[in-house]
Amino acid sequence: MSHLSHYAASPAAHTDSDIFIPPLSTDPAIELAGTPPTYTKSLGPETSLAGEPLNDASFALNANDMEGKWYGPIPMGYWDKYFRPRKTNFTCTPNDISFADVSTTTEGETAFARAIQASTVLAAHGIYCKDTHKLFGRDQTMHPRINLKFAPDISFLDVDMEMTAADEERLERVLGCTLCFGDLKSKNGHDPCLHITSAEDRNKLIQRAGEVFDSHLSFHTRGQLISYARAICANSHRTHLYGFVILPDYARLLFFDQSGVCFSELFDWRATSYLSDFLQYFAAANDIERGIDTSVEKISINDTLVADARAIFKEGEANDTLPDGIDFESVFKTLHSERATYWLCNVYDDHSNIFHRVLTYRVHTSTPYFAGRASRGFVAVDIDRRAVIYMKRSWRINLPGFPKERDTYREFEEAGVPHLPDCYFGGDVPRHSGTLAKEYFEWKQTASKGSSWAPLGGQIVDFASTRVSTFIDRHGREHALKDARRGATMRTDLTDEDIEMLPHVLTVTLFGKVGCRVKDFKSLRQFCVAFMHALETHEAAYRLKHILHRDVSSSNVLIYKVPGSGGEIEGLLIDWDLCANVDGRGARRKGRTGTWEFMSARMLMDPKGCVHGVRDDLESFFYLLYHHVLRYRHTVPVSKKAQLYGALRDIFTRVNTTGSGSTGGSHKLGLFQGVYPIIDEALDSATIPTRLRQLMRETRFLFQQIYAPKPPTEDGLIPYDTSQQRAVAHKDSVAKAVAECTHEHVLIYIRHVLRPDYLDWENDGPAEDQYPLPVRVDFERGKSLDRHYAESDTGISSIHSSSSLRGGMSVKRKASSLSYYSSGTGSGYRSEGNESKRIHLDREGPPTPPSDDGEAASEGRHASESGSFDSRELPDGQ
Repeated sequence: MSHLSHYAASPAAHTDSDIFIPPLSTDPAIELAGTPPTYTKSLGPETSLAGEPLNDASFALNANDMEGKWYGPIPMGYWDKYFRPRKTNFTCTPNDISFADVSTTTEGETAFARAIQASTVLAAHGIYCKDTHKLFGRDQTMHPRINLKFAPDISFLDVDMEMTAADEERLERVLGCTLCFGDLKSKNGHDPCLHITSAEDRNKLIQRAGEVFDSHLSFHTRGQLISYARAICANSHRTHLYGFVILPDYARLLFFDQSGVCFSELFDWRATSYLSDFLQYFAAANDIERGIDTSVEKISINDTLVADARAIFKEGEANDTLPDGIDFESVFKTLHSERATYWLCNVYDDHSNIFHRVLTYRVHTSTPYFAGRASRGFVAVDIDRRAVIYMKRSWRINLPGFPKERDTYREFEEAGVPHLPDCYFGGDVPRHSGTLAKEYFEWKQTASKGSSWAPLGGQIVDFASTRVSTFIDRHGREHALKDARRGATMRTDLTDEDIEMLPHVLTVTLFGKVGCRVKDFKSLRQFCVAFMHALETHEAAYRLKHILHRDVSSSNVLIYKVPGSGGEIEGLLIDWDLCANVDGRGARRKGRTGTWEFMSARMLMDPKGCVHGVRDDLESFFYLLYHHVLRYRHTVPVSKKAQLYGALRDIFTRVNTTGSGSTGGSHKLGLFQGVYPIIDEALDSATIPTRLRQLMRETRFLFQQIYAPKPPTEDGLIPYDTSQQRAVAHKDSVAKAVAECTHEHVLIYIRHVLRPDYLDWENDGPAEDQYPLPVRVDFERGKSLDRHYAESDTGISSIHSSSSLRGGMSVKRKASSLSYYSSGTGSGYRSEGNESKRIHLDREGPPTPPSDDGEAASEGRHASESGSFDSRELPDGQ
């Protein structure tokens, strides 16, 4: 039996898996629709009970994340007009690439690749088609200690790379060199759009009357393709990506960007020239049309700028300005090969109209999702500032009411908001950055002192932006697209009333302070200092600028080592992308905004019925406090570790989902109502200093009053006057508690805890995750957790070091091996690691290293951009 049964809210909520997805059809093709079930889930672990590794977790995670964001079928005429790569004065050679001899898609990858290689059109333009169905590329961007290995069947590379097994260089480089990809499927049931496409399009594959449910094969394929797209984009720099899926007789072209996916109608890939034409146009197109972010270029590891960056790192080390464990070798670690390259980013500041050269390599932090803001963080070197800095690259929402993060920080600096991360440079990325940067640096070499440069001679600059949502807004009502739709599991014909598809623009922001994750605190006292500083930043932003953060979470609070202070630290509240000015009370977007694990109970329970206020952000701070103290310090005996973990998972990650969306929060109420006595037992631990324990209980008491249950009003049992008096008293008590829920109320207590004369920190110690991945896996399997713990200098610790985490797991797996479907009341589609039906979410990366740590859904995805939620890290906080 799974431990989950001990904590389920009701028998209906019980299941063997931490994550649930709507029960999909077990039919390899499709199934007639019925009444959509209701299911309950948590933001689960990286592995399922059946032991499926992270690859399938990624598939499920991204398939759910993209629910409602696949749009089509696009008629081929429209596809060619609006999505095909453009090339002026180019004419295709009809059927230059012939697939007539590719007899089957079952083990047909080699023959398919050879058909393309037989034409010289790709290689003539510097593109090389490779059969990669058994040759993986390594993706380490989801978590620094976990390797995923992705292998699309067909990859189109920008270098003629040697394709040999066990080649470490190929494993390291292939994803970053992939320009476009395709996958071959042996069954029509693998069509990713089988359920969400039109009936006419579907009838090409299977004749079936009536509405249909999604199949688990189709769902899995969607997740697989999105995971490939995410891995390619996370390991390179893209504005959009092309792909295709090949079925036994038909194919679809795919266009991916951060606002969604557009898919073409099915076409006969042997008898028509559509696929051949697409590949020829793609080969002939320039980098911008291929989806390359031209603001970034590859440079050799032997370039003189690399030597300059190394010297700048040495200066930072000497001045003690870098976080522990950050040095040149850790940031720029790569294979010792003459072909190895780093990334040189030409970052544009749209306020001063100048460029800075920023050298970096691997992503430091990244979301595990493809869509939405897709934030990535890099520790980098600003060559022009001569400093080690943090670079955040993300896709901001391009709508009125969503200011640029750089502008928000500028306002804060002018107003005197404390504890800011030194946001000194950045802006939206010009679409033609490569050309503009070249012009700027050429101008700079001869520019006279005091002169200024204007891009394009002062003309309006076009910025890199998404196309899918814009295409739907502009053309979705045209007759030619009358059969095109947006669909999701159990749902079709979705609109923005259900799930928002928003336009985004690529933006880059540079920060002078390089911090570490708050979950890596060296002591609880250090954590409390960072917590207090973050709260002070939040208070000042609200008081001085009337701005609410709206996404207070573990990922967005950092610990910064103050240079030359002898160990003094500063807490930073970052990632203000989703902030809102409370003076404009109109809702800027539908649904909730924030990170699920730390969102207020009322926002989870009724996202459309309340306006995000100060009390909601303060409640998020409360959850931040409880989560970190109880998750990262030893507080209960080993025999009760599973009980505490079950309670924490219920409180922070439980999600109730139906076909109409996701809700939660009821288990957070349980924290206030005494449902989890194990929490109080943990608070009584000697490892929690007395005054910190008092702070935790005092803040909980405040929210206990706010969420106090209404008095009973059963007819006939209580006199009417008494019932009314109780109702009034309850209303007054709640109103009083809400009025007391202020920054000042919490700051008084936290400042008291940190008084210099308070010395009760004898049992203090550093953070140590009590529930790393191997522990969570055994919890899910119903096994004892005792073997995972042992005595240490800091008390009881997990025996698992970072090196014990499993790595290098294959992403190529047959759909038949997935433990997706489970029968029985309350159980459902088993998946690892996502919030089951997350109709949207958008957890982005913070502006300093360890934020978006890809470790935990406990750092979750945002409930933004749609009516659902958003868990931006691998589930359950690794």
